[in-house]
Amino acid sequence: MTDQDNAIAHYTCNPDLSWVPDPPPQPVIRKTLVSADRDIRSEDIPLLIEKFNAPAGDWESGAIAWVAKRNNLPCLILRGVSDLIDPQGGEAYGNYAFFEEQTLLIMDEFIQVLPTWLAAFNNQKKL
Repeated sequence: MTDQDNAIAHYTCNPDLSWVPDPPPQPVIRKTLVSADRDIRSEDIPLLIEKFNAPAGDWESGAIAWVAKRNNLPCLILRGVSDLIDPQGGEAYGNYAFFEEQTLLIMDEFIQVLPTWLAAFNNQKKL
């Protein structure tokens, strides 16, 4: 695919999240995540927000969602935000200890609520 818009349309995924309980098992913000084949640079951020209304991006979620879509499987992406970037740089740039500390906090909470997420998912399959 050589046309950017065609590629975006082909790989875009909008999983059915109607089964997610209200309120969800933990505080969540539903937003678009963009995925790319390179690091997101701070100068990319204004365009990503303007064009896609995407306040965040990663590499893994897009591939996972696309494979689930291609195989007609349900998919839920839960991402914890370990560090932020803006046009001036990022909190974790050159500060691996900061990244590690944030990751421990995020994973501790996630491990505690994972059983509740799984129960909600299993309940929707029975409906």
